[in-house]
Amino acid sequence: MNVSRLKILVLSDFHGAESSLEKASKRAIAEKVDAITLSGDLTHFGGVSDAQRMLRVLSRPRIPVVFVPGNCDPLELVNSRSIEGTYCLHGTSKTLSNLNFLGIGGSLPGPFDTPLEVEEEAFARLLDRAYEKMANKNRFILISHTPPKNTKVDATHSGVHIGSAAIRDFIVRAKPLAVVCGHVHEARGTDKVNEALVVNPGPAKLGMCALLEVSRGVKVELSVL
Repeated sequence: MNVSRLKILVLSDFHGAESSLEKASKRAIAEKVDAITLSGDLTHFGGVSDAQRMLRVLSRPRIPVVFVPGNCDPLELVNSRSIEGTYCLHGTSKTLSNLNFLGIGGSLPGPFDTPLEVEEEAFARLLDRAYEKMANKNRFILISHTPPKNTKVDATHSGVHIGSAAIRDFIVRAKPLAVVCGHVHEARGTDKVNEALVVNPGPAKLGMCALLEVSRGVKVELSVL
């Protein structure tokens, strides 16, 4: 990896769309990215074996994949057997080159009783614990399924903000370089929380993605697979 500049393919919300997964793998190769981030909902209420099969496709180019589970993914994915080259970061972190990635999966409890729902207190506890254990706290990207609350990337069609206040508070305190999230399909776009760039690439099941470049600063381009 280039220590001074990293290029990242940002993905979220495949919901089992394997055709989009193949396109993402090919796009990662074409763009010569250094890493792939996946902000959850790889499956659509699938099992661990479904998630692992899809991770194998995504990691096929031998580009590191750092991911968190979404609320529609199985809880067992957090502690399941690792697929080579992929790293589940729910409540933990991973260093790639000179950049750290810290992750938090799941969504706030909602009306549909999805498999991986997390209370605000648990979000805060998991994030703080992972941050305390992480080296080089001045240079990291947060991978979250749930967006931070009260941003352009957590508003539903009706205008209700369904993001997490705990995740927003963590961003304000910990000051990541960037935050990549998903969950709210209709809220594709970018925003900032303090100085941190927040990116919701939109659902990969509809062919949406983003390209993130990290060097002295952070740049993002919303794109398609």
